[in-house]
Amino acid sequence: MTWWIVFLSGLLWVPSAWAMSNISPALLGMYRKTIEIERELYTHAARYGVDHRLARAVILQESGGNAEWVSPGGGAGYFQMSPGLVRLLGSPTDIEAGIKYLAQLQNQFTREDYVLAAYKLGPDQIQEDEAIHFKTLQYVVSIGYYKSVLQEYEPEVRRRAEHLKLRKVQPEESWESVAQALRLTPTILRLYNPMLAKRFLQGGSTVVYPMEIPADLIDVGEKPVYVVRIGDTPELLANVFQVDPQTFRQQHQLWYLHPLSAGKEISLPTSPTAVSNRRTVASLPTPRPSAAGRGAREKENSQDLRYTVRRGDSLERIARRYGTTVRALRAANGLRGTQINIGAVLRIPTGRTETTLYRVRWGDTLGEIALRYNTTVATLVRLNNLRSRHIQAGQVLRIPAS
Repeated sequence: MTWWIVFLSGLLWVPSAWAMSNISPALLGMYRKTIEIERELYTHAARYGVDHRLARAVILQESGGNAEWVSPGGGAGYFQMSPGLVRLLGSPTDIEAGIKYLAQLQNQFTREDYVLAAYKLGPDQIQEDEAIHFKTLQYVVSIGYYKSVLQEYEPEVRRRAEHLKLRKVQPEESWESVAQALRLTPTILRLYNPMLAKRFLQGGSTVVYPMEIPADLIDVGEKPVYVVRIGDTPELLANVFQVDPQTFRQQHQLWYLHPLSAGKEISLPTSPTAVSNRRTVASLPTPRPSAAGRGAREKENSQDLRYTVRRGDSLERIARRYGTTVRALRAANGLRGTQINIGAVLRIPTGRTETTLYRVRWGDTLGEIALRYNTTVATLVRLNNLRSRHIQAGQVLRIPAS
């Protein structure tokens, strides 16, 4: 590891006694998922001569320990390997393939930062001793940080992670409904599952949760500040608190490579209508439309959307995502059955929707707005053509009129 990774990572260290009780819940949640595969991880790391902490750090960065994670670029599994590369490496699992690939890159490059850059971009895109692209450098530093944390605190991380529980998400469940079933808040649930928090909660995903909310986290989401813990990163916290990562960095005056110092208090977006951080999620009263949309209603004669089928999709999943039905999808696309092929373009029937306008305020999330207006996140996404759960203060959303 080069000196600048050590320097940047070193900015986060604090006395070990303090650190023992201040490990990031986000890190604990991701680590807990990797415990499920560590026998295979240790076996292949020893076989191919790869530091198991480096291998686990790559998993934390790439998938957050989520076996079912699929990236827009087609990477899948713990190491986000493309199916073609896994086959080329002759490995039966992406775990072995990821570690084997790291070993090959270690043989090709002498420095670990170039190994990681090549893992992200491909070895043909990296020349040793040449400058690494800025965004790739951020990726390299992030993995270096996770590895450094594991080198220093892994026994304590493991001890605390082993007490966390796993739960499989069922179809039709959301962050709000799962949190309510577990007597948590959506914010706490996202805090232990920061990678999943980037997207809508999908059936089949695995969430990590504590049996009881730790005393030092009870007020998270209610108080306007959060105390940074070891293992926290700007990207993970932006996911958890539903803020655009760039906005999060600007708000806290962080450079693109600037780490978060453990113990630092960061301000959180708040609004008077934000859901209070109780153990059960209460229904919110329907507020009046904001000034941007007060009294404003429109008849929207939407054209049908187009959706390209991806790996892991099904008609049922697509129907849930866009607030429609399997029958409607089959009718709109002339399908006789429910089988669909990757790459197929489907028409998504939208129909005619009466909407009102709502201006997003600090602290709002799609889930909370959906509860407030008695609708679903999928419907809000469809009406507003959103690509992710992230919304920003000042953004105007279409809300189905009751």
